[in-house]
Amino acid sequence: MKMIKFGFKYILKHKSNYFSYVITNIFQSSFIIVIPFIEGTLIDSLTNIEILRFTKMIIFLLVASGISIFNQLANRYLYTILQTKVSFEANLASINSLYEGSYIEFSKKDPAILNDSINQDCNSIVLFCINSVHSFLLNICSGIFIIAIISCYSWIISLGILISLALYSISYVLFKEKIYDKETRLKEKTSQYFGKLYTLVYYLKSIKLNGLKEFGFYKIKKVYEEFYQEVKNRQMIHSYNQGIMMIISVLTQVFIFYIGGLLILNKKLSIGILIIVLNYYSSLLDSIQILIEFGKEYLSAEASYDRLKKSVKDIFLRKKITKKSVKKIEFQNVSFEYEKNHKLFDISMILEKNKIYQLSGNNGKGKSTFIFLMCGLFKEEYHGVILYDTLEQKELNIEKMNEYMISICEQDPYLFDGTINENLYCKTKKEKRADLRRLLIYNSRFFLPLGFPSEIESGDSIPNTLYPRLAFEFASWGMISSANTLAC
Repeated sequence: MKMIKFGFKYILKHKSNYFSYVITNIFQSSFIIVIPFIEGTLIDSLTNIEILRFTKMIIFLLVASGISIFNQLANRYLYTILQTKVSFEANLASINSLYEGSYIEFSKKDPAILNDSINQDCNSIVLFCINSVHSFLLNICSGIFIIAIISCYSWIISLGILISLALYSISYVLFKEKIYDKETRLKEKTSQYFGKLYTLVYYLKSIKLNGLKEFGFYKIKKVYEEFYQEVKNRQMIHSYNQGIMMIISVLTQVFIFYIGGLLILNKKLSIGILIIVLNYYSSLLDSIQILIEFGKEYLSAEASYDRLKKSVKDIFLRKKITKKSVKKIEFQNVSFEYEKNHKLFDISMILEKNKIYQLSGNNGKGKSTFIFLMCGLFKEEYHGVILYDTLEQKELNIEKMNEYMISICEQDPYLFDGTINENLYCKTKKEKRADLRRLLIYNSRFFLPLGFPSEIESGDSIPNTLYPRLAFEFASWGMISSANTLAC
């Protein structure tokens, strides 16, 4: 149920789209019952040479088929819109929870594999919740209705169909655990395989410079072999299951033909009614297949949710407090260690607003770690208490506060695609943009000699010398961290 709750959390943000999609599905289900009945009546009118009735049935069939086609097109359009919106929001929320979590935990994982697994898992859960939940209920209702209609014509045929459906269900139950296991293993291997492919492209420069292409291809082939084996194993178990179901289907169809044929010979059933029963049985097979697929998709989505929980621990984040201003940050017996029994520091101190502090020490003594800790990069790894005024850091939405209170001057900061203005204004309030514009004009010499473009693409960087100057110019606006210096 937690998996379904996760999916519907984002689906219900688009209620009108979702309920419109459900209505078109309900409408389409009615045609599963109406069209076979029209076709059977059409055949009976033809065999009885009833021209007027035959003509009416042709018109009804054309109208019903036309409406059905239009409804299917609307259904697919609504599904595409809904699936795209919901998948985007679920993916973004899962990535957001990475920002809320511990950086140390994140750094232990391959980003390419993690990104691929989050994308796969979110899409799997969203697709299941959009399609399968209401489809499950619709097919149960239409299945019961169809069996009731068939039993009106022949209780023997309806009994045979019920037995075949029971055998279908037993087949699914027998293979359920194996299908779940194979789905889970394949998901893991798929993420590893495509993650490693991404790595070959991402590190192309280093691999090319060091002549490691052949070795890289050799390593990716080993990962591919494991992925390929899991693909085969998964398909094998599905083939066994589907083979049994196909045998059950063929035997049931032969049974319907045999009993129906006897009833026709005894003039207890018309050819048209037999066609209706056969079409209804075909619809029932589709319904039971959807119900079985529901079980398989549920197992697949559950496997995705379990893996997503491991990748993204806090899928449902508790609401945290966002402070608009901070007068002081207090460290009470705060210690940190990357490795056990190897403390980088153990400090108690107070940083006050409108003051500049210098951190000094040799390399590896924890200067950068101290700044990262203050900015909320590490969540559970430190000991002690960090207070922002009177509130503990763990109670605060530090990521949100970083947008307007904290800045880090990195040597190689990440830049978003777009203009220089967009990158420099992205954290600046409107009333402060005039000050920033004057500062940029003052520092224009940093851009012009380099011929720096007005548009930034992935991989571009702004000259490093500009960042410390910008940082200290903004010091009165918030807390700025630059190298070993803190301006509060």
